[in-house]
Amino acid sequence: MKLNVQLSIEDYKNAQWLHLRPKPLIKYIGIIILLMFIIGFFWTIYDSWIEKDIDKGRLIFLGCILYLVIFFFVYFPIKFKRHYRQHKLLKEPMEFDIQDSGIKLSSPSINANLSWDNFIKWKEGEKLFILYQNDALMNILPKHNFNTENDITRFRQLLHTNIKAHMK
Repeated sequence: MKLNVQLSIEDYKNAQWLHLRPKPLIKYIGIIILLMFIIGFFWTIYDSWIEKDIDKGRLIFLGCILYLVIFFFVYFPIKFKRHYRQHKLLKEPMEFDIQDSGIKLSSPSINANLSWDNFIKWKEGEKLFILYQNDALMNILPKHNFNTENDITRFRQLLHTNIKAHMK
């Protein structure tokens, strides 16, 4: 199966968010902590409104929440755009020839034969697959580049068969 891939900024941002997505246990712990922050935030606002006074501890708490919001919703998107602009290879058209033995990757700058044992893990998101060669180096395969749903299913089966670590 051959895929012609031209990564867009949206594909890259989706891959980065998928890369940051935690494992299920960590995700549930994070949800509990987020709920505690939300309750604490509204309690702090309510209590300050009732007392007509805000102490330093509450101010620090509100500052931490504001920092996290800015970090995730302003800093990360800017960082992802900057990385995409800086990385010329990401913007080149690539051809992935997916075979039982591995993946042949070709672009104007790269020709590589990657056997399946070059990949240590993989993740699947709603819009794309990520294949990791190490914890930081990944190949991005958007699902919209597959010809049919059947090709996506066949690719997923190849991944399950050949790359043991599947990150959910």
